[in-house]
Parts: sequence; C-alpha cells; structure tokens
Amino acid sequence: MVVDVGEGKGKDMAVKLEENGIVCNANTIPHDKAGPFKPSGIRIGTPAMTTKGWKEKEFEELGNRIAKIIFS
Repeated sequence: MVVDVGEGKGKDMAVKLEENGIVCNANTIPHDKAGPFKPSGIRIGTPAMTTKGWKEKEFEELGNRIAKIIFS
C-alpha cells in the first residue's frame, strides 16, 4: 500500500512512523514532483499482515494510528 504524505515528506514520515513502531519505507508516488531522492509517499507492506490474519478492523486501526502520527 502506498500513501501520499505530502510533497517531499516521505523520508521524514517513514522515520517518524518507525519511531512509533510502524515499519515502512519512503517511496515515490505516481507523478511525484519531488523526485526519487525526496519521495512524497510511504509504502507499507500488507502481505505479512494478511498472513497473520489481519482483517478490516486491524487495518482500520492501523490507518487511524498512521494518520494520528502523520498529522501530529
């Protein structure tokens, strides 16, 4: 799953999320104006979560937690 976190903010948000226990990586998004060295997105791998039995409820909770961290 790739999330647009604002132009050029991918690396900063990936670090901020990892500091809060959420592992992801900075990633470019389609038509990223900031370019590959200052990506505007984060990528979160979901296959491991679904393998562990995550359903909509768990993903919704994760999304809310990510939003809270990004917007704080």
